[in-house]
Amino acid sequence: QKGLFFRVKNLKDEKRDLLEGLVKEAKVANDLFFSNLRDKLGKNNFKQRIREKGFVTNLLDNPLSRLTFGLNSLLDKEKDEEMKLEISSFLAGCLEIRDNLRRIIEQEEKDYVYWVETSPRRNITRYALHAAPINIAEELKRRVFDRVKVIILTSATLTTNGDFAFVRERIGLEEGRELLLDSSFDYLKQALVYIPSRMADPWGETFEYFSQVSKEVKDILKIVKGHTFVLFTSFQMLDQIYEEIKEDESNLKILKQGDMPRYQLLEEFKKNEGSVLLGTNTFIFIS
Repeated sequence: QKGLFFRVKNLKDEKRDLLEGLVKEAKVANDLFFSNLRDKLGKNNFKQRIREKGFVTNLLDNPLSRLTFGLNSLLDKEKDEEMKLEISSFLAGCLEIRDNLRRIIEQEEKDYVYWVETSPRRNITRYALHAAPINIAEELKRRVFDRVKVIILTSATLTTNGDFAFVRERIGLEEGRELLLDSSFDYLKQALVYIPSRMADPWGETFEYFSQVSKEVKDILKIVKGHTFVLFTSFQMLDQIYEEIKEDESNLKILKQGDMPRYQLLEEFKKNEGSVLLGTNTFIFIS
């Protein structure tokens, strides 16, 4: 919103007023929509499966439709190419949000699973709506395998008991050569597994779980004095733990994914001995 309004200051008053009014209407609807969602789902469920069509009223559909109509009207009359690109970008974003909300709330896709994730912060709880296919084989075949001549799939976790059969079935891969390589990592000499006991349930006791994870990370950092890469499965938990440890570990350099490009973060991590890097599984793919 801010970026677009900064660029439309020179629009005629009626155009600017129209756009501002439509965005304000969408914002009010957005606040009310997520307030209703919070009342229905509560604050403490980290993930909750949605099985009911129309589980919450789609208060955003009409405001977003009106906003996209207004943006389309501006786009048709705009002559400045740079401004047209910016309006087009906002228009595409509005359409994507509106259409995705429709699909999730009405559960339009067959063989999909729908759920809501909550990410508690210190002062607010954020909500994210998700939809994903139960069987990805058909989607991968249509979008990837049928379109690309040569594809290399590589991962440390493609096999089950030394066999590729399970992953082949899951992704619908009927043909292809296989190669299974041993690891060069000496686990007995280079790894130590520590499993904390009596941890809270991450799904049912989210706040307690976050607090315990934060304490475990702090304790480990004190023992090893940095030199640590902390890997998370979600940005929500990463952000929360970062806020918890950055104040207590002021003597350590704490690096967080999202603060700078990933390659730059890795260079900083390598360069600063004793530093701590907090990241998600996307770091796995950077050597």
